[in-house]
Amino acid sequence: MVNAFYFNKKIIEDFRSAVNKSPIFARKNEYKLLYSKACVLMNRIDSAISYFNSHNEKPKSEEELILYFVEAAILKDGVYQMYENLFREKPPLIESKKWFIDAQTYGKKLFEKDVCPYDDTYFEYLRALIFAHPFETSKGCRSNRVFMSEGEIHMSPWVIANYNDPNREVVGLRIYSNKTLDSLEDIFIGFSNLKNYLLERYNLIPKLTDKINDIINSEKKTWLEHKIVHSNDFYLDLIEIENVYKERFIRIETVSDYKDIYSIKCDSKLNIESIDKVRFILSNKIIKAIDYLNNNENDNAEEELCFIYKRPKNMHEFAHYELEKIFTYLPNERAKIEIGSNEEWGLIQAKNFYSKYAYKYVFIDFENYSYNEIKTLVTVACILGFVEETKK
Repeated sequence: MVNAFYFNKKIIEDFRSAVNKSPIFARKNEYKLLYSKACVLMNRIDSAISYFNSHNEKPKSEEELILYFVEAAILKDGVYQMYENLFREKPPLIESKKWFIDAQTYGKKLFEKDVCPYDDTYFEYLRALIFAHPFETSKGCRSNRVFMSEGEIHMSPWVIANYNDPNREVVGLRIYSNKTLDSLEDIFIGFSNLKNYLLERYNLIPKLTDKINDIINSEKKTWLEHKIVHSNDFYLDLIEIENVYKERFIRIETVSDYKDIYSIKCDSKLNIESIDKVRFILSNKIIKAIDYLNNNENDNAEEELCFIYKRPKNMHEFAHYELEKIFTYLPNERAKIEIGSNEEWGLIQAKNFYSKYAYKYVFIDFENYSYNEIKTLVTVACILGFVEETKK
């Protein structure tokens, strides 16, 4: 049997998936605050619904009831704040009156029709007395607490978790009022009504997910307005690709590595020939990437350009280790090498890789070439080696 009060985790997971599928929320200034609030919502709601799903039975102690209301307040406030941030308006449930209309005191209905509060108003009242403001919960001049008189103050010495109602499961609290100092009142609400109240608010999250997707689709529509027109200069094409990457918050490292190959100056016949071959190979990748970007297929564009990182399979022992250290330990610009430094070790591995493999395709002058030139030529050697293997 399906639990009628189960908080479906897929609802918050779908929201998380929508937020995380585009970099605009974490990277675009317009949405950064919204992204922070979404992260808070996701993590807090995760904890809250895990608690509710594992505590489906009525709280058995004062501590359990207080904790239940703490998690309830987190869920309600989180959903409402995110709704207001996304839609710039109050949630549609703020004037509903259905879950606490049958609150009782000593076996009789607590509210007459003309003084029945909104569900949110009464929930906030209960929250205040149960854990937030038990010593003084009042009716302000703008308060919707129609069941309290002007200037009235309520106090609660304890909550009631173990009251046995023969007709339904209830939770409640004891109230003192400054207007009736010689009397007290115990009020009760149905525990199932409280859970329904929370479920109704939790089920607003799909509206938030839809709004997130609307924002993403609007951004994508804007991106499509920037079309790249292929020129006869592949370096200029790469600059345009880089601009599009930046607009779409895509990491530009791959494009930067392409630009290095298309901008390197060569003084060696071997290097000129090898670089021309690689540029010819990569030109097709650039054209395909442009087509993908013009269709908003960003992942496909990046996958196409990542051909630049292909590595030959048939290389000497430790070749992959050497490549890792070359590209992680060598900065782009030379500096004074300290003995035992990562830079020194990266340069040693570059010389090893060159002497055992790269020399077949490129010439590297380790005394005069910049580290960026060394890394670019190593990349050229790897691409040519990979292409050579695939032709066999």
